[in-house]
Amino acid sequence: MKFKDIVNRDLVNLTNCEHEPIHIPGSIQPHGFLLGLKMADLTIDFCSGNSFQYTGLRYEQLLGKSFELAFGEAETNTLKNYISSRDHSSSAPLEIKIAGSAFTCTIQKNTGISILELEPASAEDLRVADIYRQTKQFTSYMEMASTLQMLCQSIADETRAITGYDRVMIYKFDEDYNGEVFAESRVESIESFLGLHYPHTDIPVQARELYIRNLLRLIVDVNYTPVPIYTIDDTANKNLDLSLSTLRSVSPIHIQYLHNMGVGATLTISLMHENRLWGLIACHHYSPKYINSNTRIAAQLQGHFLTSQISVREGAEEYAVAREVNKSLDELLSQVFSANSISFDKIVKEPGLLTLTNAASVIIAIDDKI
Repeated sequence: MKFKDIVNRDLVNLTNCEHEPIHIPGSIQPHGFLLGLKMADLTIDFCSGNSFQYTGLRYEQLLGKSFELAFGEAETNTLKNYISSRDHSSSAPLEIKIAGSAFTCTIQKNTGISILELEPASAEDLRVADIYRQTKQFTSYMEMASTLQMLCQSIADETRAITGYDRVMIYKFDEDYNGEVFAESRVESIESFLGLHYPHTDIPVQARELYIRNLLRLIVDVNYTPVPIYTIDDTANKNLDLSLSTLRSVSPIHIQYLHNMGVGATLTISLMHENRLWGLIACHHYSPKYINSNTRIAAQLQGHFLTSQISVREGAEEYAVAREVNKSLDELLSQVFSANSISFDKIVKEPGLLTLTNAASVIIAIDDKI
């Protein structure tokens, strides 16, 4: 039996990065391992090159075998029951033992293949009590925050408390996908990015599309060595779509971008509003950092909380602005002005005029006289 890797070796640079097929890198990050099983019979058709590190079995020993032959009947039944559940894609990750070790497993289905991503189970998972405390905390945020920006700031603070990242930003897009750091929580020793703006080219179109499809993205160590994925060489152009993968290897252009910022690890959570990518929760750490699946779910819950409030907060803010504008208009219309310089001087000194026009200053120019 002949094996091959499916690593995408196309050269990527700044001139062609907008067309980089980032969904099929053919490799993963090394903080877990990957198996691709044929849905029909659970035969192992894809396997990452680091399987020996986690299971004691090399990819050559696993490819072409059934999952049951490789790992046993009990584990296979556990896997089958989870896959056949009503909607495992939205369920908690599967806890399973492989080769005597406990793993947290997430599963996606893609063109006849069940993609299993397995990470060593952690004893540091958030407890149910922590999730309950977090939910209660968010309720208090909703009550205390009078503006969307205040709510975003609270979410940034709580996400950093949950995850321990050095910096957590709420990144907001405009209609053209240019971005603004709308809220930020950070350790005191690093500079602030709050209020900075970034062009839409920083996040290419295909990257935004993946943010829409896959709402959470983790990079544990920007200096990682990609782990190739292997398969049986039985079909031309054989590949594996990792769009929904957590372990998916990262574009070298993005890795260089993070290197330039001095960032060592990241977590990115998509903020979807009205079927559009409204923004991101972007977490940065300045050294390698791994967080387990339950902590990631808790952080993602913050994003769901936030997006549920966007329309409410924006509507309330628009109403408040409209009310102030109407008030200013009524005050101006209630006054009587004559067409002379004294009246003009009085008009421009009316604070309501700035509110009415959403301006920082007012000038009246008549016959070349200001």
